Amino acid sequence: MELPKKAPPVCFYPNSFEKTVNATCIARKLKIDYSSLKLNACAMVIRGKHIYDALNLITNVPKKGGAIVKSVLEAARVNGAKMGLAEERFFVKEVVIGKALGARKIDIRARGKFGMIHAPICSITIKLEEKSP
Repeated sequence: MELPKKAPPVCFYPNSFEKTVNATCIARKLKIDYSSLKLNACAMVIRGKHIYDALNLITNVPKKGGAIVKSVLEAARVNGAKMGLAEERFFVKEVVIGKALGARKIDIRARGKFGMIHAPICSITIKLEEKSP
């Protein structure tokens, strides 16, 4: 009885398929006394946008989180300019909002009872990517 012949193994050459990696720059702000849900609502405005469009849009957001996101976006733009990247080709690659455990405060109630209030703390990371428009 003759066994069937095996097909030759498929070879992949990872060096022949080069990915084009675009240059990125990052800015972070930690320990923000603001809710992560509210900050994410402001961050949704700028995700995937060009840097100039994102700055115009975020200035018109009438929330406290709009000013926070704008300051971090400006810091990322300055970091990219210091690296020698072209500012006109920046796009917002990703915006990550992190949530942390905040300080606990005592909430005093009637009849000798009390509860706990958890103060919200969050962080934001913005990554800009240089690519052709």
